Amino acid sequence: MSVALCSSGLPHDPSSLVRSIFPRLRTGTARLVLARLFCGVRITTSVTIQGMLSVHAAHAVFTALTGVEGISTADVKVGRATIEHDGRATHEQIIGAIETAGYVVTEIRDERRLPLLGR
Repeated sequence: MSVALCSSGLPHDPSSLVRSIFPRLRTGTARLVLARLFCGVRITTSVTIQGMLSVHAAHAVFTALTGVEGISTADVKVGRATIEHDGRATHEQIIGAIETAGYVVTEIRDERRLPLLGR
């Protein structure tokens, strides 16, 4: 097994390390394993949302996201949301919560998976 390490001796992409050790894990599962291994891990997920036209809509999405386990903060503005979580919140759960509020997710991406320790 070959894994690129950063100067602190940690893998550049820890989720790929977990997936290489446990090849049958899905990406979301790998994130959860990593979140439990590294105390204090935060994942930032950005979501683009269609149909939000008012501050009321942003409040409805924010309220829906409070029911998703693992989310610590959610910054919801008209048309978008930035969500910080510990890895337990999956894309499917986030999308489901936003759809429950009555809106459509057009894009979802993880901007930052794990901070590199020792930096």
